[in-house]
Amino acid sequence: KQWYQRRVRWRGRIDGAKVWIGASKTGHMCGQVHYDGSSSYTIECLGVTGNQITVSLDDNILGMCEVEVIVEEGNLPVIPNYSNVALNRTATQGHTKKKAPAARAVDGNTSGQFREGSCSVTQNLGGGGTWWGVELANMTAVHSIIIHAREDCCTAHVDGLQVYLGSKLCGRVQYEAGALSYAVRCGGAEGSEVVIKKDGNGVITLCEVEVLVVEEEERGGGRANVDDLLRNRLTD
Repeated sequence: KQWYQRRVRWRGRIDGAKVWIGASKTGHMCGQVHYDGSSSYTIECLGVTGNQITVSLDDNILGMCEVEVIVEEGNLPVIPNYSNVALNRTATQGHTKKKAPAARAVDGNTSGQFREGSCSVTQNLGGGGTWWGVELANMTAVHSIIIHAREDCCTAHVDGLQVYLGSKLCGRVQYEAGALSYAVRCGGAEGSEVVIKKDGNGVITLCEVEVLVVEEEERGGGRANVDDLLRNRLTD
């Protein structure tokens, strides 16, 4: 672990910092920084494994300008590459509102601003539920489905959405204030159609729907994990 501190005003404000694999005080403490005037410090963790690095400093301001986590090349994590197989595919919906057709949700534009013309809106006023769907090119093993919500209004329209891959219910969306994207895992289930439903006559507003499949896996490269992209906003 390599730590760089501020060189201007806060030299010394790293003295006593503890470096943990895992959470502070409950993980494995690799070591402690002892300030000696240097601009960088190395803490050895000796091969301890974990998925979180924590730097803590009791009762003081902690100032750092860079943190580097160094691992051996053979231990680099495997990161999947994803493809969106819904892009520009045929999309339909029960009843179009606001002149916002279903195809807008698969046009590749994730903007949540309705005035930019890239969000679909549907509502079934006759009862029986509201729905939106997209046909995939063939039977496909799907990792997850990403739903981009409207930003400038009505962000809660995503609440209660049921996300299906064929007949399999992959999961439901629960609205969270401030969240603009939601991911629902399908766990590699196969299907040729994705359908998003809402009970009753609720409105469905979708500013983009991405259906992600794993292309290949690389060590230390490729697109970031979808869980990290959405800050773990994943529903089971």
